[in-house]
Amino acid sequence: MNRTWKIGIVVASHLGAAVAGASLGIWYSWRSLQQVSAMMDHMMLTTRYAMHAELQRVEGNAKGYREALLAFLSALEHARNLENPLYGESVDLADKLLTYLRLPRLELKVGNQKESKAYMEQALDTCARLSWRDREPDHLVELSEQLDKKGLLGESKKEGER
Repeated sequence: MNRTWKIGIVVASHLGAAVAGASLGIWYSWRSLQQVSAMMDHMMLTTRYAMHAELQRVEGNAKGYREALLAFLSALEHARNLENPLYGESVDLADKLLTYLRLPRLELKVGNQKESKAYMEQALDTCARLSWRDREPDHLVELSEQLDKKGLLGESKKEGER
């Protein structure tokens, strides 16, 4: 093997390593951008529907609030299918649980006992999948009521104070 061949092999091996490194860097960057995009989609989707439900709770009627809560549950299902490294199953389950706890209270308020009971069963099923210490229905409803008093928008109006 002469000197030209040796130099050619060294140059080719360095170029090969550079191309492999650049390819790996591009792949990693592309993958990271996909994860960030999925995370942003998840955050925008859930925030939008959560805010819509909150506005319906504070300013809307029972029908609009119910539709907003059901739309939020649907958005959570859709967002669950997005790849998101920050939101695990427990975050999604907690969001679902709090929504399922709002629905029975709403249904009771408008006189739908059967629907209220069905939503409470869904809430308890969801809660069973979480590792919460106190899973008693009364405690869960009280927690939901306390969170609704605070609201996403700060202190909200009390029921009937419109």
